[in-house]
Amino acid sequence: MLSLLGMTPLAYLFYFLFFHLTLLLPGYVFLVKQGRIKNHDELIAFSYVISLVAFSGLFLFGYLLKINSSVMMLASWLLLIIPGYYLFRDKLYRTFRPTLAWVVILVASLISIIYVTLPLQTTYKYIPDPQPVEGRVYEHAFNFKILNLAHTQANDNYIPFRQAQFLVNRLNIKTESFISEWSVNFFFRTPLTGVVSSYYFQLLGTDLPREYLWANPTPEANGAYIQFQILATTLNFLFVAFAFLLIKAMFNQKVASLTTLLVIFSPFFLYNSFFTWPKSFVAFFILGSWYLLFARRNIWVAGALAGLAYLTHDLAVLYLAGSVLFLLLSKRWLDTLRYLLVFVLIALPWLLIARLGYKQGSLFFYYPFSLYDIPLHPEQVIPEFFSTPATKILGIKYESLSYLITPYSLLKETSKTLLERIHVDSLYSIPGAVGLLLALFSYGGVIGSFVRRYKEILSFLLAPLLASIIVIGWPKGLGALHFAEAIIPLLAAFGIALLLKFGPKLLGLVVAGIVTQYFIVFFGIYNYDLTNWLTDPTTVAKLAVLAIAFVGTIWWGVKVWQEEPKTNSAQ
Repeated sequence: MLSLLGMTPLAYLFYFLFFHLTLLLPGYVFLVKQGRIKNHDELIAFSYVISLVAFSGLFLFGYLLKINSSVMMLASWLLLIIPGYYLFRDKLYRTFRPTLAWVVILVASLISIIYVTLPLQTTYKYIPDPQPVEGRVYEHAFNFKILNLAHTQANDNYIPFRQAQFLVNRLNIKTESFISEWSVNFFFRTPLTGVVSSYYFQLLGTDLPREYLWANPTPEANGAYIQFQILATTLNFLFVAFAFLLIKAMFNQKVASLTTLLVIFSPFFLYNSFFTWPKSFVAFFILGSWYLLFARRNIWVAGALAGLAYLTHDLAVLYLAGSVLFLLLSKRWLDTLRYLLVFVLIALPWLLIARLGYKQGSLFFYYPFSLYDIPLHPEQVIPEFFSTPATKILGIKYESLSYLITPYSLLKETSKTLLERIHVDSLYSIPGAVGLLLALFSYGGVIGSFVRRYKEILSFLLAPLLASIIVIGWPKGLGALHFAEAIIPLLAAFGIALLLKFGPKLLGLVVAGIVTQYFIVFFGIYNYDLTNWLTDPTTVAKLAVLAIAFVGTIWWGVKVWQEEPKTNSAQ
């Protein structure tokens, strides 16, 4: 049974609070001292941005200049101690107010972290190697449990941690095996999550193993991975800060508050958080960029956030199309050039280092032309594409579109049970990710407000969706889980805005549907095998905390619904 490998409950709590506080601290003190941002929700959201840039910049400075790790550990602590000094000297802590978005980030990440420590009793099916390797003790590695909760053999969640192993231990990127069993090199994914994790490992003096976690899963190695799990889970919920701001700007505070609270009952975002690939972390920067574009704020910062999104995960380019389209539809020609310029300046160094410095090619160029799967033999892909009838290619695009915008599994995968199909659609289809009942109103809200909001709908919803179908050539190549993290909150907001025009009974029915869908996935991830959950006192205590969080969220949602809507002043 894998639950708390390598770390005590108090240690979990310490790292949880430490990461949450320190992710805010430097940025918050800097922005409060600067005094330019008056809106407290903005202040918190941009505090995260400033802190993340500072942490990443400091670590990379020491890494590139090969500065002694002890010196860099001291510098890392000074980056927190100095703003902490000003926080207390100038009593800046008195200015902090816990906003709804900040509380949701805190609660949602706590739920996710507790969730992955619940006992998993079922037989393990998924290992991190293509085939079992003799001598590797998979069942003792915490990452192994995460794969089995995620029901996948793909190691995407491990890549940022592996990047941190290379960076902190200063392993040779050219000669050391990254994840060679899967033909994955260091540059397979962009590095921001790995770099932020490296800053914290350097700060805390964490002893990272050089080899794979599952090669020798000692308590110390598992403890290091659990630190990463807690940090990456937190990063994957930061998107809530900018989602709230953008939805409030587009609609009103009531719609923004209700949509934000629903994140806690989202199986889509629960999965995205504990399977620690940085897809939701990308949404943090994209939604921040879109907020600045919509509110006609600093275009340079908007472009920088888009660049940081790319450095978080390269599929952020799908959203770049939407950002550019929004600027063009707004006839902001010069801003379009500025936005792209900053994006290129931030993204280009990584590309140049990978392609020129380390001669690492990319298969991404071949993705639009591959008709069957990831193009492992790219020399065959383009000739085959141009010899394929156009009707077949259009058929593939249609199937990919249907896979995304309909509850595909419910409609077509009839060999699976109803619960299995709901589980699959909750993760891979857009209506399932929004909420199967809520999606009906979301689509209705989009259609009904298209004339008034055509720029936002075309740019922030449809453009990334169509880009995903164009960029990935094979059928069902991308599910909502792979790229739609920035789309889902906005689409949910359209549904909430429409539902608020009806009575409370209909809204209550839809919320009940969302909660039911959440728990189908919540228990389904554990294969509905809850043996000993109610007989182990520690597990009962965890379940009690989760119950309090869920009930508190519903109570807060009722309070928000009862409030009179506040008009939006950002437009």
